[in-house]
Amino acid sequence: MLRDFLAPFEEILFGHNGLHSTIISLPDLLDARKAPAEFLSWLGSWMGTTLYLRLSEDKQREFVANAADYYRYRGTSHNLQRLLKLFTGFEVHVDEPDFPMFQVGLNSTIGGGTYIEGGPPFAFEVTIKIPQIAGSDDGGRRNREDGIKQLAREVIDHDKPAHTTYDLQLLPGSETADGMTPKPPPS
Repeated sequence: MLRDFLAPFEEILFGHNGLHSTIISLPDLLDARKAPAEFLSWLGSWMGTTLYLRLSEDKQREFVANAADYYRYRGTSHNLQRLLKLFTGFEVHVDEPDFPMFQVGLNSTIGGGTYIEGGPPFAFEVTIKIPQIAGSDDGGRRNREDGIKQLAREVIDHDKPAHTTYDLQLLPGSETADGMTPKPPPS
């Protein structure tokens, strides 16, 4: 009797197949690779970041699907490299350099950049190789580089340990954005 009374409401809320099919499809809704596109923002909200919203739908799915792995290795150079490659699409290198120890009497001077223990504590360097775009003017190139730097800084600041510092460099890559090797300028 109660089933007959609730059946019309169940059909309105859950469609022709009813509540049973909705419950059966729940694992697909929670899988970022299979979930409807409009459901990704809800799944992504579990991660406490909105950075992934800048990605294409396919890359959003990849980011959300691998979120546990990204958080497991958060703060490591390997994870930062993976995230920057995902967000920028370019070749990325993260280096944690060994700074030489300060030694008295070996042409050393004391100044603002001198560290007794051998360099700034917990510092790393990030290099992103961006391809050249054929025919782009200086203003367009500068705007593009500024956008890439801003995105890279947001990703780095979100993923790095709070006590670390970094230096970010953009270097020209060996290929243009269309995948072709650039031709040397005419002589």
